[in-house]
Amino acid sequence: MKNALKRLGAYFIDLVIVYFISALISSFIIAGTNYDKYLNTYNDYVNFIEIYDNFFGDLKKYYNDNELTEEEYQEIAIGLDEAYSDKKLSKKEYNSIVNNALDEYENMAIHKQYKMSKMNIVNTVVTIIMMIVYFVIIQYFRRGQTFGKKILKIKVYSKDGNRPTINNLLLRSLIITDIIWSSIRIYCLYNMDAYGYNNASFILSNIMYLVLFISLLFVVYRRDHRSLQDLFAGTKVVIDR
Repeated sequence: MKNALKRLGAYFIDLVIVYFISALISSFIIAGTNYDKYLNTYNDYVNFIEIYDNFFGDLKKYYNDNELTEEEYQEIAIGLDEAYSDKKLSKKEYNSIVNNALDEYENMAIHKQYKMSKMNIVNTVVTIIMMIVYFVIIQYFRRGQTFGKKILKIKVYSKDGNRPTINNLLLRSLIITDIIWSSIRIYCLYNMDAYGYNNASFILSNIMYLVLFISLLFVVYRRDHRSLQDLFAGTKVVIDR
């Protein structure tokens, strides 16, 4: 368990470093190209979320007092014709309005998230490159240690105890990082519509989390504490004394 906690801690530190640097580089690139368009798309998405958050909050408040005034009707006029006829908001009417609003919200959210993903492609590509640089190249020249592993005093070796090769570290990274999954998402982003991309992204995220969970179980329950990526890449992680 101690080995697993060390590796999990090192992985978390490494991800924070990678994502921070990636965000920093991406912000400079975006600022020099289409910053205004990116900012407008982002603000539009944030405003959309805020509007619907307020809508559902207001609707619940209006339902709690079982009344629906003309002012309230004007504020949340989504499927309220029947409800407003008696100036009351029954449980049935409330549920109907919520379901209609949720359908509209989810439909619009999928398209706006799809648009945001396309605007955020620079960050996605930069993050993939940074993961390769950090988890493969830097770790190779640091003889099997990332900065997270250095802090937690663990180190990657080949399974026979030698310094890991570039190939070893690349294969490990394909399992333990988001390199493969983000690359597939980019393909889906430009070859699928908003709904297809949304479904593919959901499936890919769940596969990634499942792989990470299985890998952690391997570390905890195998006698040699070798993870899924270690078995795949021919490596092992040991305490660096």
